[in-house]
Amino acid sequence: MKRILIITYHFAPYNNGGAFRALKFVKYLPDSGWMPLVLACSRPLAGFRDEDLANDIPAEAKVWHCPTLGIYKGVVSAANLLARGQRSLRAFFANAEIRLELLPQPNSSNESSCKAPTPGVLDRLLYNLFVPDAMVDWIPVAAAQMRQIIRKYQVDVVMTTSPPHSTHLLGAVLPQRRNLKWIVDLRDPWLDNAVRTHLQNVSKYRQTLESRMEKWIVHHADRVIANTEINRRVLLQRYPALCPDKLAVISNGFDAADLIPSPAFDEKPGKFVATFSGYLYQGMAEPFFRALERLLRNDPALVNRLRVQIIGHYSDYYQREIHSSPHGLAQVIQFLGPMSHRQALAQLQRSDLLLCFNFPTPAAAGVVPSKLYEYFMMAKPILAIGPEGEAAAMIRQANAGQTFTPDQENEIANAMSAFLQRWENGCLHAELNREYVQLFDRRVLTRKLAEICDALFMQ
Repeated sequence: MKRILIITYHFAPYNNGGAFRALKFVKYLPDSGWMPLVLACSRPLAGFRDEDLANDIPAEAKVWHCPTLGIYKGVVSAANLLARGQRSLRAFFANAEIRLELLPQPNSSNESSCKAPTPGVLDRLLYNLFVPDAMVDWIPVAAAQMRQIIRKYQVDVVMTTSPPHSTHLLGAVLPQRRNLKWIVDLRDPWLDNAVRTHLQNVSKYRQTLESRMEKWIVHHADRVIANTEINRRVLLQRYPALCPDKLAVISNGFDAADLIPSPAFDEKPGKFVATFSGYLYQGMAEPFFRALERLLRNDPALVNRLRVQIIGHYSDYYQREIHSSPHGLAQVIQFLGPMSHRQALAQLQRSDLLLCFNFPTPAAAGVVPSKLYEYFMMAKPILAIGPEGEAAAMIRQANAGQTFTPDQENEIANAMSAFLQRWENGCLHAELNREYVQLFDRRVLTRKLAEICDALFMQ
């Protein structure tokens, strides 16, 4: 049995969207004759422990977790101390009726526990110091562990998967062995990432450095895997010298084994339940909430028949906006926060409508939220909002629901009314194109990875 070392920053037992792709590859690779070895971070910056995830790791697999150097956390902790000191100074001078103009205001947002609370110069310094991402201080420790694993287990293929994209820097220190192959797995794009283009003010220095990193990596890897066809085409356009056969597509997917039927899911709820699962960034859900507010304004009694659930992390902006709404949004929308994978799937099963939000920018055309594949598994109607692109095309091809662009608030409100009416009449369901949906089964996708690995040794 050939051996593949999968290097991923996030992995079980940490529940993070990035952990599931690698976990499901590991689960099903032995079926295709590949023994999986895994190197992951022992204490990632994001994610929480979900011990159930470890049940997917097969007995043949071996997993190593190694720590980071802790430089980023140390810098952020120092920044936090500095900010607290600044607040104390401000309070002292305020009591003395002296205005202090030179110290920057601390950032009160608690959206990320690893984000320094002082904006301005310090934030820009951190953002341009830790390139390509804050997890880069994991690389030196991971590099040493990686080389030991490769030597001891005579690894045939190394696959680095991102984000964080710093993981691919390990390709620069791979042992120089003729038969060792390197696969770069971009489960999200790098330079064209929608989070990067929509939320981050990328400096010219950082853009230049990351562009050079990406170019080196895609040219030196033996294979590059993109998560969507649009993202593959973007890479080929940016690097026309690449052989098209070097770039493959393996989408994210769903694992039917995760779906556990329960009699409790057959209970008729008293309200129409619409659920979003994932990370709700600012800029994603505003069209939906405005459409919802319009419905509540026209029919105030709707607060007694409708519930909208948000599962996962979310921008604090939404709670502030919702609680300031005069039309009862706060009575309808529930922020459930992050929960275990099993609990999240249970909530989706109990829902009547599944919500899929994307960034309202052209850069998100190639973004397919990983949760969408599990939505397909639920066979529930989907209401999706985002730019025209791959996710919208998939929903239409799967016959799984309705898609809207962010400027279609009237249409979104009308669609919600129609879904509610169908629910009240007992005829709300999705007639899925099951043959198409089965293409995203994790077993099928893992076989594609195994075929790519096999082909590397047939050249």
